[in-house]
Amino acid sequence: MKSLSPVVKIRHLMQQPGDRLQFGKAAERAKRELSINVKMVVVGEDCSIPKDNIGAAGRRGLAGVIFVHKVAGHLARSGASLEEVHRTALHVAGNIGTVGVALTPCTIPGASPAFSIEPDEMEIGLGIHGESGTQRLKLLSAREATKQMLDMITSKSADRNYIPLGEKSKVVLLVELSGHYRYHFVDLWFTDFAVSHGLEPVRILSGTLMTSLEMIGASITLLAHNDDSDLSRVVLEGLDSSVQANAWPPVCMWKRDQQEKPALEGDDTTAVRKLYPMETDFGQHLHSILRAVADALIQAEPQLTAYDQVVGDGDCGTSFARGAQAILDELSDDSKDGLYLPLDAIADALTMLSTVVERNMGGTAGAMCCLFLDAAANSLGKAANQEPLLADWADAVEAGADAIKHYGGAAEGDRTMIDALQPLARSLKDSIVGKFNSTEAATRAAQAARQGAAKTAELDKAKAGRTSYLGPSVKGTPDPGAVAIAVIVEAVAGVLNVEA
Repeated sequence: MKSLSPVVKIRHLMQQPGDRLQFGKAAERAKRELSINVKMVVVGEDCSIPKDNIGAAGRRGLAGVIFVHKVAGHLARSGASLEEVHRTALHVAGNIGTVGVALTPCTIPGASPAFSIEPDEMEIGLGIHGESGTQRLKLLSAREATKQMLDMITSKSADRNYIPLGEKSKVVLLVELSGHYRYHFVDLWFTDFAVSHGLEPVRILSGTLMTSLEMIGASITLLAHNDDSDLSRVVLEGLDSSVQANAWPPVCMWKRDQQEKPALEGDDTTAVRKLYPMETDFGQHLHSILRAVADALIQAEPQLTAYDQVVGDGDCGTSFARGAQAILDELSDDSKDGLYLPLDAIADALTMLSTVVERNMGGTAGAMCCLFLDAAANSLGKAANQEPLLADWADAVEAGADAIKHYGGAAEGDRTMIDALQPLARSLKDSIVGKFNSTEAATRAAQAARQGAAKTAELDKAKAGRTSYLGPSVKGTPDPGAVAIAVIVEAVAGVLNVEA
């Protein structure tokens, strides 16, 4: 059998018993059924757990696994052997340390928050699967919390001492933190933390790369670097290599050979984010539609919130409004060089919109919207036309609805946004048969979505999502997710009718 590339052969995982069993099963099956040579790298770099408390499960894998993925992927793409990729991945995994903190719990879609925490408390030593921390503390300042995290990572005591750091150690630093605080942290790093902990950064990276839904917090990862080590030099080459993944390069990256520290004012994403020209009539058309949709969702926020306070946890309106505002920010045309969304290419635009939604919405609604956008983008990517035909749009909506049903387990009649999406998809298909034009099809689709959303108010029992916990008390109130879909389609139809 033809040999596969190392990027297929190697598997990295965060150290959890279930993860190890599942990846191990896959590795053994690949060896047996496909004759693929497989090596597995276990990544566990959590420095918040004392060695005496680790047990058989091992340390948890956190954001540091990103370093392993990036470097191993670079080597595999460069044609390195499986042995070389494996050796380097093990080197990275053995030289990273991470600690995370959180002010709020993770919320897994369709489930309750993993734990509760008071407003004046914080947890340190978080996992990425929604687990609570290893310690609960009274709320600390950013400076105090960061010092405690770095103390754990750089500890030389016998019960920690996880990564090889000397008196003047060079490190690669990864910070996962929201934008406003990221500037503050980088400034503190150069003025305080690096000096107090005897560390010299050769790279500083920051972005949103491995997070838990709705968990407000931060993590710090250090990767020990040795200028005299061939492996360390390979690691830096791997981290520096360019890729097309939307979340890499991180929104803030600094190299030691730069003369100045990163700029701390303004939008630090503009230096690395690509601007796309909008040169087609279709791009202008899509720009108008997206702005109208975002405006409509923001205006609908009070109504969606009121519905969700009855049938959910009350955050549906604000979630959609956050996503809508983020889309408006992406559509800002202050720069004459273009926009942050490639509106001339619909499949690429929807893929990037999914990333925007993922970063800003969160929760079940955000996950469902991401699934829809990704599946629709995959469907539209198969269309030969630059400007999709009505049949292309009908297929894309159907694909998006099917993805939500497949991964979320919901069906029409379960009191979810599927109750608006499914009638919407059927209406578009019927419009093709009836030979309606795009404007007429959009108007009919908006009516179908609104009727589907309205019908959810007649259902006295939800079969999916958090509403399923509430029973008959929800009758009379429509599902806010379904209503949001109706709002979106009505906004699209409104633009098409104006432009007709």
